[in-house]
Amino acid sequence: MSLHRPVKNVRFIQARERIESVLFPGQPPTRGELATRVRAELRRLGSDSKFTTRHVSRLERGETHWPKDQHVRSALRLVLGVPTDEDLGFHNSRRREPTDAPTSSHQFDMPTPSHQPNQRDDRKDGSCAHVLTVRQLLPENFFDQQMICAALNRRDFGVVFRAVRRHTGLNQVELGGVLGFTQGRVSKIESGKRGLHEFDEVVRVANVLGLDPWRLGFGKSARCEACRGTESRSGRQ
Repeated sequence: MSLHRPVKNVRFIQARERIESVLFPGQPPTRGELATRVRAELRRLGSDSKFTTRHVSRLERGETHWPKDQHVRSALRLVLGVPTDEDLGFHNSRRREPTDAPTSSHQFDMPTPSHQPNQRDDRKDGSCAHVLTVRQLLPENFFDQQMICAALNRRDFGVVFRAVRRHTGLNQVELGGVLGFTQGRVSKIESGKRGLHEFDEVVRVANVLGLDPWRLGFGKSARCEACRGTESRSGRQ
């Protein structure tokens, strides 16, 4: 009995590499970010279909060559900016065999993604002006959910960070890169061993998440003198 190994779906991989990340401009989206953007498109289409990072990985490895859910295929076409399923290397084996996938961007007449060696360093600097808000990848009113509101009110940032990562598909390293934290710093926040107390930390996290600093408890703690000082000064003006 012969075992056939799945063939990598080059067209799908190239389609992901052609679009730009919302979180890291100049770079293609991670599999997690792509999954998040597809889920957002599914919600817009009125579908409750599931789509995760694992689905993206299986598609890229060629383990899945025909997503059965038409809403998923539609969402993928919209997010990746292609008109047909064939452009993503999808084929229904019951109908026909797939055409040979290209082995390079030049064979498929596609622009080769421009990745400079030093561009990935941008992921480590959460203060960069070009880093957009993570909230663009989150469902509408995400921070108004009862669980998230309760966590914010008690300053349980571990709950908030874990929820953000779960919904955006980011891992601790990637979220830390956006926020300007190390993976260890994110891990300590999620485990409750560290909080957010410094002015610059709170402002940076608030900017990335698209929140007002006060929603992170800034100004409500004895550790936050800078905030109250700013408020009192503005009140006297």
